[in-house]
Amino acid sequence: MKRTDLSALADGGLLLTSRALDAGWRPAALSRHVRSDKWVRIRRGAWAEPGSALDLALRLRATQLLNPRLVVSHRSAAHLWHIETLSAGTADQRPLEFTDSALRFRQSLADARVHRIPLGEDEIVAHSGLRVTDVPRTLADLLRSGPRDDALVAAESTLGFRRVAAGTQRRPPLVTLASLSLALEAPLRGGPRGRTWFGPVDRTSGSPAETIARLRMLDAGLRPETQVEVRGPDGRRYYLDAGRPIAVRRRGT
Repeated sequence: MKRTDLSALADGGLLLTSRALDAGWRPAALSRHVRSDKWVRIRRGAWAEPGSALDLALRLRATQLLNPRLVVSHRSAAHLWHIETLSAGTADQRPLEFTDSALRFRQSLADARVHRIPLGEDEIVAHSGLRVTDVPRTLADLLRSGPRDDALVAAESTLGFRRVAAGTQRRPPLVTLASLSLALEAPLRGGPRGRTWFGPVDRTSGSPAETIARLRMLDAGLRPETQVEVRGPDGRRYYLDAGRPIAVRRRGT
């Protein structure tokens, strides 16, 4: 059987070992060629064309090609949707996150977390060549799984205009409060906690820093007014992120 050139077997710059073997490559010859030609190993069974940068999208695509039933979800989906989170490190360094709605995935993936939870087909969309949870489901998953601050930063990021792609693009709102509330009604683990955390969501928040500052005031028993309008000496209108925090009297104090 005649071997096909490896580049011709690559799908969008990705080569699966299984595809090369099916095309007539012997394991030993394939191993020699991918190393001598400097193909970039993504994970066992998947390689990227020489010179490729192992960014998040490439790692996600390789993993999904190897495991087609996995759906990109949680923080990985948030990154693809240009949703801000507080996750440490750059997106390309973070662990991948997927959901297996069949609840049967048991394989261990060193750089990925697989959530085994039900997922409706109507909650899955095609995005960037991947099967990804839609925005409401992505946010609902973050609110159900936590941590709280990270989830609320993500939720408020989607409710307003934000600067994304290193500030070069202005992204419009991605979701409404109503659609997010509906997504949280699903009877899934963490639902009650997610609905409680959803309570203080403020669609007027303009940045992650503003969200965290408001949460710290709420945790301290204060009720800050957000986007307070003031007028300057020149008569122009200005808006403060927060103003006139009001103390909430706690029981027993």
